[in-house]
This record gives sequence, C-alpha cells and structure tokens, in this order.
Amino acid sequence: MKEKIVETNPSYDSVSEIADDDPVMQTQFPDLENPFYGPEEFAGDVWISYQRKIFNDIDWRLQLNVQNDWGNSDDIPVATNPDGTLAIIRIPSETRWSITSTFSF
Repeated sequence: MKEKIVETNPSYDSVSEIADDDPVMQTQFPDLENPFYGPEEFAGDVWISYQRKIFNDIDWRLQLNVQNDWGNSDDIPVATNPDGTLAIIRIPSETRWSITSTFSF
C-alpha cells in the first residue's frame, strides 16, 4: 500500500517517509487489481402485433408491448465503497404494458 502512495504522490520520496499514523495511511484506496462486480442482470421486453388490410388503401396494425417482462426485481448495485460495501443502488424499472393501434394509408 505504501509503495502505491509513493508512486502516485509527489510529496513522498520513499516509503520510510510515511508513518503508520499518517492521515494518508488512514485513507481507504480502491484495489483496482481486484474490483468488486455486481450480480448479473438479465431482463427483456416482449411484443406481439397483428396486422390486416381494412380497405383497399388502409392497413390496420395492433401491437402489444411489454417492457421489462422478465428479470430480477431486486435492487441493482451501482457503486461500492473501497471496502466492498454498497454505496449506491438503483431500483429496477417496473413492468409496463402498452397497446398501440395504427392506421397506414
């Protein structure tokens, strides 16, 4: 740890200059070589449509969309503290249903 501090901080020339009670040693630094990864996310949308000709020059289309139809509904970790505890989470999106009716001519 002290070697990394000397490499990144120009105010220290060697490891021996940093005392154990130095405030710099009390700071937590992220270990970039061993990052924390969150759980895998898997979610998906579904849609189905029906189309037919109403008149000679008018087509009608009806479509059902379901957003976030499947997936995990638990809180999603976004950021962690250097010690591995969660710092920020986000709430997953809710499932949304929509029906669209379209006329083309």
